[in-house]
Amino acid sequence: MPSQNGTSPQRSFSPDPTFRHLTNTAGASSPTTVTKVDEGGNTTYAELILVALRSSKTKQMGLRDLYKWFEENTDRGTRKGLKNSVRSNLCMNKAFERVEGKGSYWKLADAGLTEIQPTHTYRATRNKTARASAMVENSVASSPSSPAFSARDALQEDASDTGHGDGSPWTPENRTSPERSQPEGGPSADYPTPMSIVSTQDGLEYMHDPLWAWNLDSRRYINWPYCTCFCGPHQLGWVGAVDMVSSCGHHSVSPMVMNASGVPPGELDSLHMMTGCKHTGWLRGAAKDHAYTVECSDRAQRLLDSLPCPDGQYPSALVLIGNATKRVAMQRLGVTITRPNTTRGHGEIHLSLAPVGASGARPTLVADADVPPHRRLGRPKQSTLCHELVARPLAISHRQDRPPTAVEVGDHVYNRMLLPFADAVCFFADDVGGVEAVARRLGSWLDLGAPSTSSVRPWLVVVTNGGDENRTRSQLLQAVRKRTHAHVSERFHGVRIISLADATPTSTRRQLHSLRWDILSNELSYMAETKRVERVLGSCLFSATHLAGLLRHAAEHIGDAGAPPLDFLAVSRLDSPVAPDLPAHLARFLTHCDSVEDLKRFAVPVIASSFVLDQYPPGMHLFDPRDVFQMFYKDVCHNVCGTAVLAHEGSTDFVLPSQFSKMIEAQMARIFRQLTTGQTSASLHRQLVAAFAEDWARLRSDSTCFHCLRRRPQFFPECGHGQCENCIKVFGIASAADPWLVEVDECILCGQTICMQVRVKPDTASARVLCIDGGGTRGKYPLKLLKQLEDDIGLPGHPVQQNFDVVFGTSSGAISAGALCINGWTVDECIARFESFSNHAFTPRGVPSIPIISSLVRLMMQVPVLATVVRAAAVLLFDSRYPSQHIEQALRDMFGSDRGIADYSAADKMGAMVGMTVATVRDASACIFTNYNGAGQRGGDRDYELLRTSVNGGQLALWEILRCATAAPYYFTPWSIEGLGTFQDGGLVANNPSAIALQEVASVFPEDPDPSLLVSVGTGSSARVSDGGWRDCFPLRLARAFLNRDKNAWQRVVAQKKVGRSGEFFRFDVEFDGPEPPLDSLSSFDDPERDDGCTFEGLPPLRRLVLCVRAELFFFELRDSQPYLFSDGGYECCAHIRCRLAAGSGSLKEFMRQLARSKAYFRVGDHQVVPDFTSCPTAFPEGHFRLEVKFRVASLQDSVAVCLWENPDEGRHISGSPFTVRQLLQSQKLEQCFGTSDHREKRSRDEDNDDISRKRRR
Repeated sequence: MPSQNGTSPQRSFSPDPTFRHLTNTAGASSPTTVTKVDEGGNTTYAELILVALRSSKTKQMGLRDLYKWFEENTDRGTRKGLKNSVRSNLCMNKAFERVEGKGSYWKLADAGLTEIQPTHTYRATRNKTARASAMVENSVASSPSSPAFSARDALQEDASDTGHGDGSPWTPENRTSPERSQPEGGPSADYPTPMSIVSTQDGLEYMHDPLWAWNLDSRRYINWPYCTCFCGPHQLGWVGAVDMVSSCGHHSVSPMVMNASGVPPGELDSLHMMTGCKHTGWLRGAAKDHAYTVECSDRAQRLLDSLPCPDGQYPSALVLIGNATKRVAMQRLGVTITRPNTTRGHGEIHLSLAPVGASGARPTLVADADVPPHRRLGRPKQSTLCHELVARPLAISHRQDRPPTAVEVGDHVYNRMLLPFADAVCFFADDVGGVEAVARRLGSWLDLGAPSTSSVRPWLVVVTNGGDENRTRSQLLQAVRKRTHAHVSERFHGVRIISLADATPTSTRRQLHSLRWDILSNELSYMAETKRVERVLGSCLFSATHLAGLLRHAAEHIGDAGAPPLDFLAVSRLDSPVAPDLPAHLARFLTHCDSVEDLKRFAVPVIASSFVLDQYPPGMHLFDPRDVFQMFYKDVCHNVCGTAVLAHEGSTDFVLPSQFSKMIEAQMARIFRQLTTGQTSASLHRQLVAAFAEDWARLRSDSTCFHCLRRRPQFFPECGHGQCENCIKVFGIASAADPWLVEVDECILCGQTICMQVRVKPDTASARVLCIDGGGTRGKYPLKLLKQLEDDIGLPGHPVQQNFDVVFGTSSGAISAGALCINGWTVDECIARFESFSNHAFTPRGVPSIPIISSLVRLMMQVPVLATVVRAAAVLLFDSRYPSQHIEQALRDMFGSDRGIADYSAADKMGAMVGMTVATVRDASACIFTNYNGAGQRGGDRDYELLRTSVNGGQLALWEILRCATAAPYYFTPWSIEGLGTFQDGGLVANNPSAIALQEVASVFPEDPDPSLLVSVGTGSSARVSDGGWRDCFPLRLARAFLNRDKNAWQRVVAQKKVGRSGEFFRFDVEFDGPEPPLDSLSSFDDPERDDGCTFEGLPPLRRLVLCVRAELFFFELRDSQPYLFSDGGYECCAHIRCRLAAGSGSLKEFMRQLARSKAYFRVGDHQVVPDFTSCPTAFPEGHFRLEVKFRVASLQDSVAVCLWENPDEGRHISGSPFTVRQLLQSQKLEQCFGTSDHREKRSRDEDNDDISRKRRR
């Protein structure tokens, strides 16, 4: 792109292999060397000066020394103009700078070597000189050598008759750029169009000069030099090319060299090693029994993944359509052709990488196809041993009265899969049947409609073996117009006709046929460069990673009938769509704005920043923020404003929906400009919201996370600003010793120090569930079982409740769940406190203090019959046997008076999600309170209600919730909560909360709805069986049915377990020899020996439960980079077995010692993996247990079981096992190439390799 002052910028270049060799051996060069370093004339003066300076011990030389070096080491020592050429190159090239204090001494600078025009003298005829002079006088742009030329090509410019006098280097002032010769608006009569671009009546660009390109959309000329290092985001706009290059100082710009002769052999070898085989096929149309399919291989993904840095390399794409001539062109582009036949079938596409630039920032992807003369599709192929092959049905029809033909199938494939990504489409006309055949295909493509919504259109190149180029172009366009009403300019940026045969006397005499191939290569290179500029400006120049994802999506939907045009921006958000309830969250936030001034000052920046946070996680392509707003957020903003205005009570100011949307859009653009400087969207959002600390101090919400304005808050620190789990991951810092423990030091809204730690579940681990039944004083039995389980697990410093992710309780079970998880008490402390709690809660009602009445009541209580009557009367009078104040005080003492169930607690630190069941008094329906504020996705078919945990702007006290949960009829009165209703003991409807807990797991973890472990603990039942008689009367039958409801509920839970799932379900209950004790029985606390009259049902499986719990401490993860590779007809996978226990903890060390003593091992599928537990965890990086495992599956959908064997007789599944590779990919979000909502940083190949190397060193 030309600079504003009309001068063309200096251009950088990539030295050819000869020069690389010279510079690598410069230190070994000697002035007395006989061999001349410029033999063959393949190096420029700048290159030779660089070699000379590098050969000097001090890396600096004076002018006399340089002249002497040239005389002794080059053939140019006696050439006229040597001194002028040396001086001009030293002054013009940024690679050289003067030595301070020594004006005639020069040294190497930090800047890279830039290419300047060779200063060789070429003899020009008088006519050619006159023509060149006339061109300058007419302000017609005459460009320097093509950017596709290498240093060697520049020395051969005699073929193009462009030369300069010796000692006269090319400078920007020597040439006239298009912008100097015309106004900014474009060509006019006063400012003629440069000869490099010829406008035609067709609206297409007719290109000759491969340096400048007239952009039809911007009406500006584009020059090819620009920053392409992409080492970081840069602000690119309509500025001069010099400014654009200078915006990045990391790398110099190098033109794309397409000449195969300049390819180092080592680079070709490495490319072959990356691809792994010689197959290049990607897409192929096939037919069988009148059914059409498109076979797609993993060629594109593997080819782009094989690049050295897929995230930092931005490929160009060239499409070559032909066969024999195409083969020659591919060879000249440096593409290795492994098979002699390059003829393709209809809809068959092969992919290759041009080796030059494959290791740089600008690789070139070459897609080659054909239009064969026959009209048939091939038969379906068998899967190869080295490439994954997926056949997808092709449901298209060009006409409803007949199925599509083979040619139409090919047109559909090319239109959908090539045009959206191509920078240039090159037809080799004589290979496909002539210009008329090309016109037929173009007409068909145009009739198919736009393949994508991108404004970037590829160049169209038609290569012929002879004939006049202008005549051929007119013939082509006229033939297209006969076949379709659509115009070629709708799909292509410009048309270029290149004739490979030049029969002029001059070309025949000089044998310049090979020059025509160079022109083709150079112009393809130029076209790719101009499209790179256009894609940069259009925010659609994608990295290899993103390009692979887009190609994969396009291939997956190629057969969809009526599929809309490919939209790059829409595809980027398929895995993380905009929140469906975003309007509700924004509306809730806007209710806190009291004036239009607050709206503009506070709400608009916060909302815009939240949009940027949502759209641009790490790994996301930097799409234009205005396009992002128009597609995803404009309608949301309009819906929030409604159809009228945003107005505020008591104010005459208002904001129209259109105004509100424009303010958000403009603010997004401002934040985006900061994003392009290298900052992350999370850091920018943190800075912005922190500036409004005073505003946040008055805002609270239990329905919207104000950190992101996207989700329901789940964690509530002391400051009261609730955060969702996603924001915890985004703004928190993972502990180095425990990667799943996220630390949040301060609230990013108000700045208050909160020192919060939240444990998150590993992505591939399944949920572990603990359910505790209700049973009054019998609630001690589940605690005793948990104590026994903890002792049998035998890990010090690892409480039993930390082995569960979801804990639900009913009645006394809710008290135990709250004490274990929310309070974080040990089991021993819970057992001790439970006894004192029971004694306090079940304090009998006192006798009235009125003298006469109290004496009468005491007298009546001494008579058994009257005592029963008095108790019954008291129950009817007071609606309960026990007064409420005692249990209420006991709950306050146990859990505090002000603590809310959702307040930050030990449950958040251990990662426990706690639920408590209650029942409504109105209709006895089941309800639950949770400490995670009801986060999750729930349908309308559940048989319970989720209650909110805040009332009147404040958190509901935990003791009140437990008061509702323990309000057993007859024993205690119900409890009313203002705004919610009146509730009673949940044991009436769900004394065993397992069914509700399972539904909650599916709501909170929709990606893995089935738990791998469910432990249900009961509070006991009687073992006595009815022997008939009066015991079978209906009141007793109803009582037995009520008491046995827990057993029936558990049977229903087990019956609902999905077939094929390996999750383990355990049920433990107490069986009494006689009738079970009543809920208020305190006798067992006074006489512990009475426990001998009961036994635990299910104790034999307790040992199996211990093994399951220990195995659940391990989980399975695929390697982040290259998790699998298709080879020999199957998938070679690389994964890691990891442990939940923190690195360096005593529990991990003891666990490893126990596994070593038991000679434990893992079994992955049918293969046994025996780790060295004795060296753990010191043998693993940073002390974490991370065992690398390689396994093989025939399909990504095949189930893989990973088990821990602690004894030779029985192995238990680790968490989540069995699973499929596809399931692991989805859980770890490894295929989400456009970033994830939690802003996770994907590990690179280098990081994974570093871990392996560190492990090997140890």
